[in-house]
Amino acid sequence: MPIIPSVAQVAGRGNRHGEGDKAVIYVFTFKRNNEKDTRNYVYTEKDTREVTDEIFKKWPEWNESKTAKVVSDYYNDLFSRNMGTTFVEKLYEGASGTWSSLAGIEPFNTTYPQIPVFVPLGNDYLNKEALFYMQKFGVSDSESLYEIYRDSKYIRGLSFHERKQFFGLLGFFIVNLSKKIAERIGLGVSKDYIPLLTDPKLYSSDMGLGHLTREDDIPMCIVW
Repeated sequence: MPIIPSVAQVAGRGNRHGEGDKAVIYVFTFKRNNEKDTRNYVYTEKDTREVTDEIFKKWPEWNESKTAKVVSDYYNDLFSRNMGTTFVEKLYEGASGTWSSLAGIEPFNTTYPQIPVFVPLGNDYLNKEALFYMQKFGVSDSESLYEIYRDSKYIRGLSFHERKQFFGLLGFFIVNLSKKIAERIGLGVSKDYIPLLTDPKLYSSDMGLGHLTREDDIPMCIVW
């Protein structure tokens, strides 16, 4: 269950070229293991979630021509709550083309310290391009890829073009994590290499490492 602006964005991608039948977008509540609603991990502002729920009660369904009205109702309700009106005004300015207005607003700012983390994903997460380069560099899984990444002699032996391809492949496994959370789960910061997340269970197929933004969901562990 996203918030209204996200629904409008996704709906805009449905049959955007008009080549198929009219697209229908369904919005529903997802509960992990039929129990836990993880929506608040992604949409952290309580007011935006509550206003969205109120909008869906008012507009249980609508067609494309009504989308602008629905989005307008959403922002008007946010204004009426007096929550961060400056924030909403900046969103309007950004949507009008003044993108600099969004500087300093999550998720548009990246001023907080972050470190890249190598997440050993299974091959089923990878697209055809990544699988092609895995084969090219002779690695069968992410663990093998990380091993040769740590082999400086191997990296130096690659041509400039091959090195670009190799680090492009590496990027499929990299997730940026705040320094605070990285330290919380036992990840050290190194100048020489990207740290490895040795507990793949911390990575969620639905939210990546996003759920770790809530401290009550961060398990204590040591990464060696």
